[in-house]
Amino acid sequence: MKMRCFYLFAILSIIFSSCALLQPPRQPSFNRDEVVIWNENRKLTWDDFQAAPILGVNQSTEILVQMPSSFVKSTLFSPVVTTVECFFDKKRSWVNKAFATKVTLQYNQTIFGIYELYARKLRKKFSETNFGVADPYGVFNGIVNEQRDQLMEEIKNYRTATSSGQDEKAIIIWNGSIAEQLKALEQFKSQ
Repeated sequence: MKMRCFYLFAILSIIFSSCALLQPPRQPSFNRDEVVIWNENRKLTWDDFQAAPILGVNQSTEILVQMPSSFVKSTLFSPVVTTVECFFDKKRSWVNKAFATKVTLQYNQTIFGIYELYARKLRKKFSETNFGVADPYGVFNGIVNEQRDQLMEEIKNYRTATSSGQDEKAIIIWNGSIAEQLKALEQFKSQ
C-alpha cells in the first residue's frame, strides 16, 4: 500500500511539474492592424506610411522597420524556442506626399527587404546554434547583437550606395541583390 501511494505521488509530481514547465502560448508582440509583416507578394505602398510627416525636416520619408527576437530556454520537456519577426510600422512611418515618388517607394521597399534578409539570417543562425546550459541567454544576446551590427552596417552601405535614395540605378541593383539573397534563405522565412 505504501509503495502504491509513493508511486502515485511520484507520477502526480511528474505530471504537475511537467505542466508547470510547459511554455505558454506565444502572443504576437505587435498589433497586426498597425504593421505590415514582410511578404514577397505584398509590397509597401505609400498608403502604408500613416504617421504625420515631421515639419521642417529635410527628408521625404521616415521608415520604421522592427525585427524583434525572443528566446525561451529549454526545459526538461521542450527544446529552446527562438522567434524573429520582421514588420514595417505603419503608425511610425511617414511620407511627405510632395516627394512621394516611385523611386523613393522602391528605396523604402528595399530597406524593408534588407531587414527581412537579416531576420532570415538570424533564424538560420539560431537553428545552427547550441545554446548550452551555462549561459543560453548570453549566447542568444551575443548572436542578436552581432546580427544587429551587421544589419546596421548593411543599411549604411545601402544608403551610401544609393545616395540616400537618389540613385535609381543603384536602388534597382540593390533590390535585385536582396531578392536573390532572400530566395537563397527562403527556408528561413517566417511562417
